Amino acid sequence: MPIDERIPQMTDSELANLHSNALRLKETGAAPVKAEAERILPIVAATLELRRVARNEALQKQKLERREAATAKRLKKKTEGNPEPA
Repeated sequence: MPIDERIPQMTDSELANLHSNALRLKETGAAPVKAEAERILPIVAATLELRRVARNEALQKQKLERREAATAKRLKKKTEGNPEPA
């Protein structure tokens, strides 16, 4: 299986390692190795960026959910402490 087909299944640390190796081989490898490194670098970079964006979106969603839960808890506590007049 070509390396670019395995990239989506790689962990973040494996991708970072592949990225480092590809950068190094792009500079020091033999011509075919350089070409392969140059070919996969944009794929690896795009995958890392997509994962970074997805992680940030998930963190923002969690932050919003925590904020909403805290607000709901405060409102509930406030309304339970001050019953409406009859």
